[in-house]
Amino acid sequence: MSARRRLLLGLVVFGMLCATGWWAYGQEGREHARRTLQGLKGVRVVVEDIEPDAERDGLTQRELQANVELRLRRAGIAALTEKQLLEAPGMPVLYVKIDTRKGQSERTKGLYAYSVHVGLYQLVRLSRDNRIAAGAETWYTAGVNVVESNHLRTVREDATEKVDQFINAYLAANPKAPPARAPGGRTLGPP
Repeated sequence: MSARRRLLLGLVVFGMLCATGWWAYGQEGREHARRTLQGLKGVRVVVEDIEPDAERDGLTQRELQANVELRLRRAGIAALTEKQLLEAPGMPVLYVKIDTRKGQSERTKGLYAYSVHVGLYQLVRLSRDNRIAAGAETWYTAGVNVVESNHLRTVREDATEKVDQFINAYLAANPKAPPARAPGGRTLGPP
């Protein structure tokens, strides 16, 4: 893709973001955001519907949902069912949203502008009146990019990287105690 096409599409993406009031930046590195993950026993995964054009070109909501849940389980983080979510303190939901816009003009045909947003939403209580609880995004990471239509897997990889950022933040906030060791370095407990 030429530098001119990339710049043009980048300006289009920037304009879309400004028009919607949404700005692409992440807070995943902030310590206070990471601390909001402490004590979570798992999360419910919700992947927003994908635009029909992107679905037709191979970026599917169902595949993303399965991929995110699998990554969480492999990292030792429970992917909660709807029933488990309702019983979980704070009702934590890991929300994955991918917005795509397929180029329509002659210059942008064959390109997608996209944004990826991964955020953790949970119930929080107001400090001035703890009887009031509200849903709030307490951790997130996001970004925008441009990709050629035949490389939509890049969008999936970008979303996966952002889910991995969540996993790393979660694991940092919820470290597992190392197994006890016997004299001589042998691990105690079940093999």
